Amino acid sequence: ITAAEASISESLALSRDLNLVSGQAGAHYYLGRLASMAGDTSRAEMHLEAATSSFLEAGDVIDWGHVISVLAEIAMFRGDLRRSRALHTQAVTRDLPPEQRHQVFWSVGGLAEVDLVEGDFASAQRLAEECLALCRQRDNPGEIAWPLTCLGEIAIRCRDFTAAHAYLDAALSLGRTADSYWRVAIVRADLGDLAVAEGRPREALRLYQDSLPILLQRGIFALPQGSLRLACLASAVGQHEVAATLLGACSIAVENGLEVLFPITQADFDGTLTAAKVALDADAFEAAWVIGRALRPQAAIAWGLRCRQPAES
Repeated sequence: ITAAEASISESLALSRDLNLVSGQAGAHYYLGRLASMAGDTSRAEMHLEAATSSFLEAGDVIDWGHVISVLAEIAMFRGDLRRSRALHTQAVTRDLPPEQRHQVFWSVGGLAEVDLVEGDFASAQRLAEECLALCRQRDNPGEIAWPLTCLGEIAIRCRDFTAAHAYLDAALSLGRTADSYWRVAIVRADLGDLAVAEGRPREALRLYQDSLPILLQRGIFALPQGSLRLACLASAVGQHEVAATLLGACSIAVENGLEVLFPITQADFDGTLTAAKVALDADAFEAAWVIGRALRPQAAIAWGLRCRQPAES
């Protein structure tokens, strides 16, 4: 990342010297994406906001809309759902010729994700289906896999497991076709969530072992957090001390800004926490919680994945 930043910064300086507005916009965009990958969301937002201004100055509404959607994604994963929704809506409502309408798929899908994490599954379903139709117009397997993933996540929450399997299996196939490292890991983690919901803990653990260490590299852009997913799995098989330790790790990560809880994942956290407190005496719960609070996300996931494998129910 450091070498790429240095090269793009040189390109930005040259574009400024030559007064190339489009070049400045592109350089700011890529510097913003690199900053977000490095977890520096403040610097990412600074560059991306500069990119939006330059794209508009250059009359490039399409790329402006894409950058707006990236800013909205960062806002979402900082926990600012109101700002995320406002930014996505700004992009979706921008006047575009009918033949270019498919270009707003990023923000249509982004609005679906906001509705999903807020628990409005009906609206999320409608928007994800609209995003899927737009992505199919573009005929890009990697893009099509995204709304299919979202539809699978909605189906899990609605306990429509047949639909969840269909959506996620299709997303996984397309992710592999597109050779998308992230998409495959995201979908495999979602299939782990589905296995937990269906009462298949061994399969869930196997899928989490394959995916959660990879998703950890996404920092705040992992949803839900690996420690919370593993806590829910442990709780489902009665390993409440394990769940309490993982919830402790999740709580400190949230406090330190390394992870964020949305309304639906906060509900997961609260339900698993209540189950652990009911199952354990106060001293046992506190001891497990304190152990978790001392773990950083990477260590928490490694610890959770090493715990004894659950038996199938």
